[in-house]
Amino acid sequence: MCQLTYEAVCHFNTDCQNPLVCAADNQCRTECAGDRDCVRGQVCVYGACAEPAEVNPDGTLKGVTDAGTGPGRPR
Repeated sequence: MCQLTYEAVCHFNTDCQNPLVCAADNQCRTECAGDRDCVRGQVCVYGACAEPAEVNPDGTLKGVTDAGTGPGRPR
């Protein structure tokens, strides 16, 4: 889903447009249980879809301020 930059910032799921959720990096993202739930080219990280460039080498989302221990499971 395309979003304006200010629309993507969140602290709670209710800050995001349905069906997006607030991911560990405080960005509204598509919820996932695995890579197949994401659009082609994205990966599922801690229950949220992300571009590979948004993922650290250790499998956490870049920009996470809580050590990446958000919901879901690592890829």
